[in-house]
Amino acid sequence: MEIQGAYFSLRDLSLIGKTFKSQAKPHPLGVQITRPRRGIGSGKHNFSRVYIEFVETAWCLGDKPSMVACDCCSWESPIIRKANCAFLSLNHQSMQHRITHCALQQVNTFLDIRGGGCWYVDDVGMMSARDKGTKPTLLRVEQIRWPNGKARVTIGSNNGYYEIRNLKTDNKAGKVILLNQVNPAPIVVRLIGGKLVHEPSAFLNSGGSLLVEGYSYLGKNFLTWTNRTPHRRKAACTPNFTLRDSLVSDRVTSPTDLLNLSDSIGNLNVCIENNYRYPSGDKLPDFNGTYRAKAG
Repeated sequence: MEIQGAYFSLRDLSLIGKTFKSQAKPHPLGVQITRPRRGIGSGKHNFSRVYIEFVETAWCLGDKPSMVACDCCSWESPIIRKANCAFLSLNHQSMQHRITHCALQQVNTFLDIRGGGCWYVDDVGMMSARDKGTKPTLLRVEQIRWPNGKARVTIGSNNGYYEIRNLKTDNKAGKVILLNQVNPAPIVVRLIGGKLVHEPSAFLNSGGSLLVEGYSYLGKNFLTWTNRTPHRRKAACTPNFTLRDSLVSDRVTSPTDLLNLSDSIGNLNVCIENNYRYPSGDKLPDFNGTYRAKAG
């Protein structure tokens, strides 16, 4: 289904990519939001209780990076099942999108951001990934280039902000990847309130900022980072990591145990405070400063 124009609303709708033949390939897209071929943009949309199953991408915003308009969309109680990606954002001028009460079943990636945008998510449940041997990914961020490959897509000053609250995973989800920042970008990611069954992981790139607050629980080698910007003369921007008011595994005895030092590169600004070890209840020592990986 393709939506062109402004002020669309979909409610109480089910979209199933394929039925009957289990060996058939899933449909490429569930819903794609684009601007009119002649018009100012895609405007504002509201979606409530839309169920999408057996597709590669359930929701796709834009059709190419230069599509500069997809202002505000809101999703209430979406359910997505058997998909590679739940939400794929291709355009680079997404002003504000909001998702509440989202259920994911057999979905590889929840949010795949290829441009910019501000996303606010509250209450998301993740189960196992669709593909065997794949770890479910909560947020993947990548700045893609223009078709000529010479310049990176511009992100506006009000973009590059992602806030996800109240994440829950079950036993089948395994070790979820909370953040995969593919390449350097000035992004801010806030993950607040997470109840996880298994220890997660995250990857932070140059220019990125990650806050994890109110989570349970994190384990050893949680964060891997790189502070290297290839093919540029200017120095890379040191990434930032903040962890507070969370529970960590009893195997974590030092704040540096949370950092994957062997696979990381360069400097990382770190603020780890007011965290406790589970189930012992011992307080994890605080750490505030800049840490340099062994590989850097």
